[in-house]
Amino acid sequence: MIRYSSNQLQIDFFLQFASHTFKTLFEIICSHYGKIVDIPKTGIYVIYMRVFTTKTINAYRECYPEADGPLKAWVALIEGNEFKHFPELKNMVGSADFVQPDRVIFNIKGNHFRLITAVDFGRQIIFVKWFGRHKDYDKINPSEVQHEYPPC
Repeated sequence: MIRYSSNQLQIDFFLQFASHTFKTLFEIICSHYGKIVDIPKTGIYVIYMRVFTTKTINAYRECYPEADGPLKAWVALIEGNEFKHFPELKNMVGSADFVQPDRVIFNIKGNHFRLITAVDFGRQIIFVKWFGRHKDYDKINPSEVQHEYPPC
């Protein structure tokens, strides 16, 4: 028969509580920054790419109704994957172009629209910077454009 002292029971309870609390805290952090997947027996999570400023994407979808479906498809494609660097992203989305320092430009709806993003591969976040028609894209510098809310 194994007997535990009250101190041992307190330590065991504390360790269980601490590991549960840490896991819960980590889930909260990960749910804020991206999709999470539990890696069994490690307590570690993998974070998938997250589109930051989905409010802006939704506003662009309302502003350009003909791009609604293609933008939804783009968000679903990006958020369902993990990209460690640009070549992995390029393999998945062949129309993606890299512009220094951190911009990735996507052709949307067969090159009718352009989406300019800033990608942080380390944190697995894509920041939406600009979206518009291809003719309007030719008038701007993609490496310098900052976050722009839809004009309509």
